[in-house]
Amino acid sequence: MFDSRATAHTVVDARYDPLVGEQRIEKTDSENTPPSSFRFDTPGWTETFTVEGLLNRMQE
Repeated sequence: MFDSRATAHTVVDARYDPLVGEQRIEKTDSENTPPSSFRFDTPGWTETFTVEGLLNRMQE
């Protein structure tokens, strides 16, 4: 869960291009892609939400 779309993309960028070690994910999303649309074939990473998106989803 992230506080904003920008934060979510920052985390994805860090996993895609880490300072140390190998790439952990394949990045195919643009900066305009909402976090709820991220799709990763990575064990343990199932979904990505902003706080607002999660709250909206809980109200549905």
